Amino acid sequence: MVPIHSVSGNMALINGYQPPDGWEVLGLDWDTGKTVHKTVFGDLNFGNGAYAILQYLDNNDLVFNSISGPIRIHYGRK
Repeated sequence: MVPIHSVSGNMALINGYQPPDGWEVLGLDWDTGKTVHKTVFGDLNFGNGAYAILQYLDNNDLVFNSISGPIRIHYGRK
C-alpha cells in the first residue's frame, strides 16, 4: 500500500505483514513517530493492501482497499 498522511489523525498510516500478527495497518504519530494506531487482520489475505491508498476519515473510521475489495472499519462502536 501507499503510505499516507492523515491530517485528522495526525499520523502516517502504513500496511504490512509482521509475524506473528500477520497483516496490519499501523498509524505512526506524525510528530513523534510512535505507534498510535494498530489494526491487525491476521494471516488472511484481505489484510493485504496491495499498494492501495488508505483513507482515515474524520470520524476515525478507516477505509482499507484490500485485494478482496474495500473494507470500512468502524472503531469504538458495538
